[in-house]
Amino acid sequence: MLSNPDGSAGKLNYHALGPRSAAERRRNGDQNEPWSPGELSRLLASARTMPDDNAPRSVPIIPARHFWPGLLCGILATAAKSEVMLATPREAFNFRAGTLAVGYYVFQLHPIAFAAIAAAARHDDPLLLPWHLDGRKPPYFMLFRRMKLLLWRAGLPPVSRNLFERLRITAREVPDIIDDIDPCVKFSPRPGRPPDVRRRNNRRFIVKAKSSKADDAPAYPPPKPAAPQLKSRRGRSAIETRRRREAERLGVPQLVTITIDRPDTLRRFFEERYRPLRLLGSPEKTLNDYRRTLDRLRQLLGRDALVSDLSDNLIDSLLTSKLYANHGPAARNRYRACLLALWRHAWRKRLADELPRDVEKFKEPKRLPEAWSLEEFWRIVEHAGYRIGRLGGVPERHYWPALLMTLFYTGLRINALRLRAVTDLDANGWLSVPAEDQKQRADQKFKLPEGCLAAIAATDPHTRDLLFPTPWLGTSWKPPILARLKAILKSAALPHGRRDMFHKLRRTHATHLANETDLATAQKSLGHANVSTTLGYIDWRYMTNHRASADFLPRPPQPEFGKDET
Repeated sequence: MLSNPDGSAGKLNYHALGPRSAAERRRNGDQNEPWSPGELSRLLASARTMPDDNAPRSVPIIPARHFWPGLLCGILATAAKSEVMLATPREAFNFRAGTLAVGYYVFQLHPIAFAAIAAAARHDDPLLLPWHLDGRKPPYFMLFRRMKLLLWRAGLPPVSRNLFERLRITAREVPDIIDDIDPCVKFSPRPGRPPDVRRRNNRRFIVKAKSSKADDAPAYPPPKPAAPQLKSRRGRSAIETRRRREAERLGVPQLVTITIDRPDTLRRFFEERYRPLRLLGSPEKTLNDYRRTLDRLRQLLGRDALVSDLSDNLIDSLLTSKLYANHGPAARNRYRACLLALWRHAWRKRLADELPRDVEKFKEPKRLPEAWSLEEFWRIVEHAGYRIGRLGGVPERHYWPALLMTLFYTGLRINALRLRAVTDLDANGWLSVPAEDQKQRADQKFKLPEGCLAAIAATDPHTRDLLFPTPWLGTSWKPPILARLKAILKSAALPHGRRDMFHKLRRTHATHLANETDLATAQKSLGHANVSTTLGYIDWRYMTNHRASADFLPRPPQPEFGKDET
């Protein structure tokens, strides 16, 4: 088992020899390794004692000893870029629930991160972490220079690769490293003369505020007014394209701006009439599909689309335009279904004159369903028992075998299973799943065998509320838990692509259940309304009662090998 520098057992072998020089990291090719808990403890201790900027041209809104721990802990908790954290509004931080919303993602903060951000958020500025230099606009040159000063004070190499990007690598690869950070470590700044971070280009990025006799005049430079928007359709499209590319470069989730100008717009019809009636309780992914479709329709028309604009030619023109050049046929059919659903609902409410007549549907490639064999599945369970670390407070060597076996014996979707409370599993081994957490909106009960119940009992479920807890909220739980499943599949020497994740266990359940019983039983277990949907989950390679076409065709004549030709 790997160990930490203090001799205790750990989840990963962090830098046991402490921080290394930049030349050694460059020589070993490990400049993008995650920070170790000891290095992060020293970095946060340096941030807690960071002196304020005494520049006469600007007045800090919050003290540096509060700003830097809040910024560093925010990046560790969300894996967002520094530009994104500085642009996060103050309303995104919930003091009561201890959550931080970044785009469409809501993160449940660790107590250390919550305390750091709460100390930095006690101000009246609209931004959560207002940066008083550089005119509040990227690139933040002075921010990076003070980050180098922070690293120098902690005795860490202040090279460019050790800035905020390395914090994001640490948050992605080791999401629970904050549990090992010591927030009370004793800190003594590095002796010597610190580097002058305000030596070059100071006048370029700090603008002197104009003197005013008013007492409430801001001392820091006000933000520059936004550039005037172009009136032409091509100009607006170019601006939106630049903003989208900049957001993708910065790693900002695409936020949907809802603009309602007229009462008969299609967007207002969706937000006020369709969504409350037809999409109540739907996941956020479904709502985003509708909103992205309306956004692209606005880019095509140059304005918000009206209900009266709906026509077959308009939808065909939208789906075949350059806006969907990088989308496959499945994605285009999904957006097509969103528009047709809005159109039919508007016709039923007597807001549209006619129904859609002939909107072309794109041909999608039909993939054969693939499932795990029983040998492969038990190999996955075996390698899952070798995991090191904890997930949601449960050792992963107990967490993953119980999770995989429950998915195999129930065929549940992973999102429905991770929401199950401990009280949903009764003493007789019956697991209850309510309709609110199911895609088919129907209650189900599953009988778990003794082996699966023993695996669940090894996780000590009586010590927590959820049966399989995940330390992430919203949709932020998917990337880290999929990365862990991918590592398990790699260790088992099995395929680990996009189609080999949790849903393949659902196909495995359906295949082997249909092999032992029939398709009707598999359909009932999966909760499908039509047996044709269940056929898309059956891997016929493992159906022993299925005969292929080669079983009926005549065999070729066997040649007589080994005889000399005469």
